[in-house]
Amino acid sequence: MKTDKNQYDVIVIGSGIGGLTAAALFAKTQGKRVLLLEKHSVAGGLTHTFKRAGGYEWDVGLHYVGGLRRQDLARQIFDFISEGRLQWQAMPDVFERFVYPGLQFSVVSDPQRYQTDLIARFPAEKSAIQQYFRHIQAVNQWAIRHFLQSVSPAWIRYPLQLTNLVSRQRALQTTQSYLDQYFNSPALKALLVSQWGDYGLPPDQSAFAIHAMIVAHYWYGAWYPKGGSSQLAASILPTIQAAGGQCLTRTAATQILVEQQRAIGVETQSNDKQKRKQQYYAPLIISNVGAYETYTQWLTPYASQKKIQRLKNLHQNDSAVTLYIGFKRSPECLGFKGENHWLYENFKHESSTEYLINGKANGCYLSFPSLKHSHHQKHTAEIIAFVSYDIFQKWEAQAYQQRDEHYQAFKEKITTALLALVEKHYPGFGALIETTELSTPLSMAHFTSRHTGSMYGIPATPERYRSQDLSAKTPLAGLYLSGSDVCSLGIVGALMGGMGSVVAAGHALTLPLLMRQITHQHTSLKQ
Repeated sequence: MKTDKNQYDVIVIGSGIGGLTAAALFAKTQGKRVLLLEKHSVAGGLTHTFKRAGGYEWDVGLHYVGGLRRQDLARQIFDFISEGRLQWQAMPDVFERFVYPGLQFSVVSDPQRYQTDLIARFPAEKSAIQQYFRHIQAVNQWAIRHFLQSVSPAWIRYPLQLTNLVSRQRALQTTQSYLDQYFNSPALKALLVSQWGDYGLPPDQSAFAIHAMIVAHYWYGAWYPKGGSSQLAASILPTIQAAGGQCLTRTAATQILVEQQRAIGVETQSNDKQKRKQQYYAPLIISNVGAYETYTQWLTPYASQKKIQRLKNLHQNDSAVTLYIGFKRSPECLGFKGENHWLYENFKHESSTEYLINGKANGCYLSFPSLKHSHHQKHTAEIIAFVSYDIFQKWEAQAYQQRDEHYQAFKEKITTALLALVEKHYPGFGALIETTELSTPLSMAHFTSRHTGSMYGIPATPERYRSQDLSAKTPLAGLYLSGSDVCSLGIVGALMGGMGSVVAAGHALTLPLLMRQITHQHTSLKQ
């Protein structure tokens, strides 16, 4: 039964950055009253943080963000939806270190210096390196236009499609095939894709389009939110609340309510002992839980089985383990300054799955959240390694936090392997540690409802970019998708996906009008 209390203008399912962005844009630009639903106990999705005894706090999915200079669109959107409350701290000028046996390379916050440093290390491949930077720029622009095609009206979409015939072949080859085509040195090939964990697929599987986007994304360095990643939700929620909206946590969406082939609301269930059910109504529903999850859970009666099967075929079982570390004292005593470290045992990039099964680690990402902002109580680090969900599948039927001793023993085995790899490169690291806690793909699946614990959603393979099925629009009237599956991976990808859902749900002039409002506020703040 509809009442004033359960009637809204928009309902957004999932409070990750894509959902937060969509909700804030609807509230701020259209004055809509938005209900934001979150199954977890805190808002923010993978931008939330968690704490443990002793004053330790870690981020879950936001480790660093590029493209946040004042003139960058992502920065302007963040400023717009947070109304300037969200502040960013620049990371050190050297924000990435790539570490291999016998080879270390530091990435600086300037593309020209980055290129010069690569040429100095590999002078025989100077022309290929210079061409690589040109290709990165061109393919990054191709990927941006590719996203705009999916959310734009026809008068914008068709010119973009024609323009994107250029660079299409290069964008849709695998990253490895590009490297093999233009470079000779195995060390240089490996070095150039050291950040592949930022898009979750090794180079023989990823599209060169996503590689180009990530490289260009960090050309001018990286930033981290002041106060930690939880500040994203904390700074954006007031914008939603100012228009009369609210965020309900511990509230899982269980069903899309449909009337006359149109989405009209959402049925929810509380995540507590009572398991209370409630129905909320709105003429517009936004799903930020992922394309695969939305179609397989709620759209089976309305989408063709061929389309659902195609989405299933795009999905993979790639996920990650994360080791959360609490220190006795600052890791600065070992020379760390807040930069990221990508550690590898060889020049062959591949998943850590088989290595970790055997008690070894072939590569990992090392991050220090407590060194990236000044609001920490105790120092922390995180080690991430990319694995297949398959090796944890046998425990998925066991209740969260009640899994058997074999699962706990496997987690200990992985923890030991990851720490051994870091200790090998940075002696004394282990002596600083006071506490550790390992998160597996099962944890990711539990808290996000993402199938197989996917960290990035639909993987950025060439097939994803060829697909016509990933769009903000769905076959069910009144229901739209948001988040990284609409645009691209990561925080900024999900941000743009949130904006894309607002554009897709609007009229032919929504995009230019929205851009005008964002630009106007940015100009006003500068003055």
